[in-house]
Amino acid sequence: MDSSGFPPDVFVSQEVSLSERDCSSSESYVSVLNNKMTIQWSKTTNELEITLHLKEAMIGNGFLGVGMGKQVMRDAEIWFCTVESKTSESSFSSICNSQEDDRIFSCCLTKGHGHHAPICINSRIGGMHYELDVIESCLLENSSSVKFRVPLCPSGSTGSQKCFDLDKFKIGESKTVDFITAYNNMDKTRTHGPSRRAPGTINLYDASLSTSESTNTKMFFLVHGLFMLVAWLLLVPTGIFIVRYMKSNKWWLVGHVTIMGVVTSMIPVSILSSITAGNTLSDIDNHKTLGVLLTILFFFMVGAGKILQLKMQEVFNNEILSKIALNVHRYGAWFVLAAAWYNCYTGLIRIGPEVNISFGKHMGYNLPWFGFIRKYMFIPIVSLWTILFIVFEIKKKKNTIEAYQGHILETFKRNALDDMPLKTFLEMTRLGSNLCIVEGMVINLAGFINSHPGGPEVFRFAQGSDITLEFLGKRPVNGMIHMHSKSALKRLRTLAVAKLKGASEEERSSILRKDDLMENTNVHFGNDANAFYPASILRIKYLTRELSSSSENKAVILVSIGIKSLNNEKANCVKLLPSSSFFFRIKDGKSGIFTERSYTPLYLSTKEEVLPHVRMMKSKLKIDCKVEVFDFVISLLPNGQMSNLLNNLKPGPNSVLQIQGPNINPTTLQILDSTNWKTLVLVAAGTGICPMMQTINHFYDQIKSSDESLSYPKIFLVWFLKNKESNYIDIFGIKEKAKKMKSNLKWVVLFSQDEIIDREPVSLDHVFRGQSCDLFREESTKKFLSKEKEFSFGRFDSEEGKAPKFWSEEGEHRFGKFDSDTMGDILKELGNENIGNDVSFDDSLFAVSGPPEFEKIFLRYCRDLGIRENSTLLFTNSSFSVASQGCPDHI
Repeated sequence: MDSSGFPPDVFVSQEVSLSERDCSSSESYVSVLNNKMTIQWSKTTNELEITLHLKEAMIGNGFLGVGMGKQVMRDAEIWFCTVESKTSESSFSSICNSQEDDRIFSCCLTKGHGHHAPICINSRIGGMHYELDVIESCLLENSSSVKFRVPLCPSGSTGSQKCFDLDKFKIGESKTVDFITAYNNMDKTRTHGPSRRAPGTINLYDASLSTSESTNTKMFFLVHGLFMLVAWLLLVPTGIFIVRYMKSNKWWLVGHVTIMGVVTSMIPVSILSSITAGNTLSDIDNHKTLGVLLTILFFFMVGAGKILQLKMQEVFNNEILSKIALNVHRYGAWFVLAAAWYNCYTGLIRIGPEVNISFGKHMGYNLPWFGFIRKYMFIPIVSLWTILFIVFEIKKKKNTIEAYQGHILETFKRNALDDMPLKTFLEMTRLGSNLCIVEGMVINLAGFINSHPGGPEVFRFAQGSDITLEFLGKRPVNGMIHMHSKSALKRLRTLAVAKLKGASEEERSSILRKDDLMENTNVHFGNDANAFYPASILRIKYLTRELSSSSENKAVILVSIGIKSLNNEKANCVKLLPSSSFFFRIKDGKSGIFTERSYTPLYLSTKEEVLPHVRMMKSKLKIDCKVEVFDFVISLLPNGQMSNLLNNLKPGPNSVLQIQGPNINPTTLQILDSTNWKTLVLVAAGTGICPMMQTINHFYDQIKSSDESLSYPKIFLVWFLKNKESNYIDIFGIKEKAKKMKSNLKWVVLFSQDEIIDREPVSLDHVFRGQSCDLFREESTKKFLSKEKEFSFGRFDSEEGKAPKFWSEEGEHRFGKFDSDTMGDILKELGNENIGNDVSFDDSLFAVSGPPEFEKIFLRYCRDLGIRENSTLLFTNSSFSVASQGCPDHI
């Protein structure tokens, strides 16, 4: 029969003569595996005699086998012959008298299970097993053969018997049977591999011509091996190295994503080539199991990286998922890379030249190049990457902040730059210039923001700020710590445009005094307290009705902000002295110009109210330091510039504004503390109550911690509001403070029924010239106490049953317009309150805080009443800052 149409491994029936050297002795046989292996058989009624002949020597105690009933090992009945060591008989065959050693074959029938080597044991769980009678065993230096006898089951027999049921395995009505034959000449515990197996069909009834299927799978495993080696020995380590140590280059993100994209495309091709080569998932072993696991983990990490990329592009904003993705991407890479290196090494063993080692399972392909890579290249390449990672990681850790800061200063020393006054810096940034401060140098970010390797979002709040701490990696930006290389320092030097010049002598004197006063207040928010820095808006709460564009009424809100503190003390440890203030700076998206306003901080929120917001801020911004929380009472105007910007902000850790401060006026503290005032009259309108509450808290803290024998001024608070709907006095806890201050605090709220006019600030210079109030009693008595008709304030509706008392520790709510008559009656009531208490108006300080027009009128009334200028204190203009003065709290 013409056999040219069959593939190389086709079985060919041949007549051969008997040969002593190759142990062949049969009139018919079939060859497989390119004539490397032959199967011979003869059949009688009761038994089959099978001869397996291999044209290779048994280097180790290997095996020969043929399975019936399946073209795969799983569930086939395997006639399995293994080489056993040391026996008393040299050979069973008279034609094999020149056998090289005293080893023989031992055969059994057992069940196959995938690519694992069968095991001949006396008892096998879940399958039939029995020993086969070995007729001949022949082991030579270039060939091996074994002849054994298989008992046949009688026709029609049932049940489990120690025989082979030929009729059970024949295909349909034909007399052919599926089979698979395989060998391993190294070790009987190793798998045979695709290159040493051959499936097909055979006719055991009359030994007629049979067929075999053969596929050359070397090329597929070659593709699989090359792709995996290139991916895991070259591309993936390079991608990790770029993202870990080369972020100072603007192309780092593109390079990392491109490399990982190439690997992502290579892995499916590699897996497909392995499956095409017959390495299916059903044949599970350690190499495949780990390979499948690594594939899943790799694509999971690719997804995590995509989440981080979308977050950088501000497309994805889920902070919890982003944090998980960051940790998976950062730490999972090392595990995946190490596991992949291990799997690559076992893969080289599987498809490289077979060696007598117990590590890994060989597949019999014997590809020499992979053996060369395993022996001479793999370990050096992995070692080189490991050394590089260790060296650069140590180098990265050694870049301490102090050493890094020294590099920055050394870098800037090489620049000959002009000085820029701080006032000029703040004004330029307010008007839209992209300037920031690093180690006292003014950096121009205008042409660099869009090309920054970390993306433009990193500089979201850099404008007008001191970013030294962020640049040094001491404070996170958008939840991430950034460290910079020497090339980044060189680039920073090219961006420096000026040296920051300190404040003027007058300002410097005030700053020094301010620092002395704040020595024990633990204020550590940034490098330069005169520059702006970011703060998160934790919550916004309406204290009155919400702002409406159709209404002319103002709305009052409570804004709680969180600031990252650099000290190790507990939060809210900053002592808010009188005149403490912060400047808020918010950018107008349309004009690009910043709007600045000054606001007075207080502590109004309870721990329970702000703790959830603080925890969320720490979690989302990745803050490991304390968070200082400040509250601001702010009045929103329907058409106010800052009001519109604030009204559009949504509370949350990512809702950030720029602030500057705290700013303190030492002169104000000297006025309050250095003179022995016996009476403080605090007159406030609207949100002007906030500086007054700072003053009250200042004396409240002193009274709580002092000896009862010490005397403190009596404080009388007058708060003007439009109507009772505008009243939010309870948030200040003034009733509790008044009770604990032992009659040192009395207060009244007056509802004027008229909106107090809001206008632009009026410049009023306050000069403290010492106490000089000698004429006060004379003037006040002449103008008011001698009146024929006594003015009586209207009482609050709900207080009809109360005695007509003006001042009280529990507070009074009354009606009264703000005019000269009201001021006169306030003084009269004040005089009545102090009768018998030895308190003189000469020792009284009158402080005012409110809209500019209100304060202007108040000063005029004071002059008309004979109150001298050195007995008045204007809080609106008392907050010191080297920045340009903004509008007060209510604008």
